[in-house]
Amino acid sequence: DFRVSGKLTLNLGLRWDVEKGRRERFNQLSYFDFNAPSPIAQQAGLPNLRGGLRFVGVDGNPDRQFDTAWHNIAPRFSFAYSPRPRTVLRGGYGVFFLPFIGSAAGWASGINGFLAYTPQLNSQDGLRPADLLTNPFPKGLQLPTAPGSGLLTNYGQDFGASGRDGAIDRSARVGYSQQWNFNVQRELPGRLSVEAAYVGNKGTRLTDGPLGPQLNQLSVDQLALGNQLLQLVSNPFQSYVQTGPLSQPTVTRAQLLRPYPQFLNLYNFRPALGSSIYHAFQARVEKRYSRGLTLLASFTGGKLIEDTSQ
Repeated sequence: DFRVSGKLTLNLGLRWDVEKGRRERFNQLSYFDFNAPSPIAQQAGLPNLRGGLRFVGVDGNPDRQFDTAWHNIAPRFSFAYSPRPRTVLRGGYGVFFLPFIGSAAGWASGINGFLAYTPQLNSQDGLRPADLLTNPFPKGLQLPTAPGSGLLTNYGQDFGASGRDGAIDRSARVGYSQQWNFNVQRELPGRLSVEAAYVGNKGTRLTDGPLGPQLNQLSVDQLALGNQLLQLVSNPFQSYVQTGPLSQPTVTRAQLLRPYPQFLNLYNFRPALGSSIYHAFQARVEKRYSRGLTLLASFTGGKLIEDTSQ
């Protein structure tokens, strides 16, 4: 705090937030590497095949699930200025970093590979039934294979569908909020005070979740193929998948055209993709009577635009 003069006071601050990614005693955490070259790319005849799970603390991987953000610098500034008696101008601006929700999202987040699901194959083309209720899992149950299976872990499974854990992006960053305000306060005769203020807030990299966009989708050009997408073709992943649609000798053409065809649905877990903007006008009138009685009236008119409800 700096008292520049009898009329002006400044408040300056600087905060440095460091929040490290979580780790687990036995390294039973994983994250999704979206650009990792697949070890079966050549065998599958898909040279551009990429994506897969990596596990903390093995194969030279860091022992934390998320990269540490070292550059979260949060400045603060405010002032109070009294140009004349009984009149005060106040204003301020600050940056506030949010808690990183991905670092403490529960035990079931980020343990893909250590937790396995067995999907029932109802149909491949949406027309002909496959596994029946009399024998819903004819090839047995999928068992956890991490970390020894490496990038081949969870081939043929969903990430984020039906309540399952989404794909953890270790490069996700902490969101932050910029907040500012300016107000004028005036004391009037008769123990009456009035205040008018403008308040703003801008949210950046807000958590969009719990599951973000489905990443394993076809492009608009590919969707134009129409019914050709339902054609059954040879499945290059059959020998690597035990259960589910990708364990069959054939698979739809649509599946092989996906960005990550070795997996089914692929949702990004709590991505930092959201944003918001808020503006408001606030007014307040306060009347003080005798014996501690106070009458207060206030009004707020604001507008919020945001693309995440978190």
